[in-house]
Amino acid sequence: MATPDPELTKAFSELQVKMIENSQRVKIAEGQVMAIKKDIAKSNLTDKELSNLPPGTNTYQAVGRMFMLQPVKKVRADLKKGRSDKEEKIRAIQNQVSYWEKEVRSGEESLRDLVSQKR
Repeated sequence: MATPDPELTKAFSELQVKMIENSQRVKIAEGQVMAIKKDIAKSNLTDKELSNLPPGTNTYQAVGRMFMLQPVKKVRADLKKGRSDKEEKIRAIQNQVSYWEKEVRSGEESLRDLVSQKR
């Protein structure tokens, strides 16, 4: 029985650790994206309800642990800005996920190259 090459064994174990770490990161990122999408949906529903109010109406907007009386126009503008910020965050998370996937693929490629060199 041939003994396994220590260099290949080390490379396989490193790739396995990298894949496990990245799969955990991807799961966390997917959870973050789902939570952000849920917030965007809530914001859309709130904006839809506020659009039915007359233009001069003042509404209460949550600010930290208190509420401030604000015009509907300002509240809707804040909701729109919040949605765009959240959409940008989703794009950033998706870019991170694609980077992690590329990292795993490059590790797999280098491992394949190493195996082909050892043959």
